[in-house]
Amino acid sequence: MGMFTILTKPLDKKDIFITKVKRPLENFIIKRYIKKVKLESER
Repeated sequence: MGMFTILTKPLDKKDIFITKVKRPLENFIIKRYIKKVKLESER
């Protein structure tokens, strides 16, 4: 996609509660998306 990232220092040492809940959901969605893209590219 031509994007790049920039590593920055965290604003706070602790994550807020919603972030801890959200991360596993994000990882699940990303893994399914990558799997779907790989299947489509094989066709």
